[in-house]
Amino acid sequence: MIQPIDPEDIRKLIEAHGKRESITICMEEAAEYIQALSKMLRITGWETEYQQRRAALIEETADVLISVLMSAVVYNLSAEEIAEAERQKMARNLERIRE
Repeated sequence: MIQPIDPEDIRKLIEAHGKRESITICMEEAAEYIQALSKMLRITGWETEYQQRRAALIEETADVLISVLMSAVVYNLSAEEIAEAERQKMARNLERIRE
């Protein structure tokens, strides 16, 4: 699955860019991820486009995962808080599809 990223490396990125710029980067990466997903939905030439767009989606997914960790550090969100919110959200989502 997704490999863990060293929190110290995340801190280095934030120190290099500063907190405000780090959050700007997070927002830009989220937008690029949305765009990559949108392009996947618009593929018309599967043989020619799929691999190229898939590679772009992989890169944007990695960028957004790094960005999520950066924002968690900037705003002091603990892994425990995030994990609990994930559990609650997943339970709600699963409940919705059971109905």
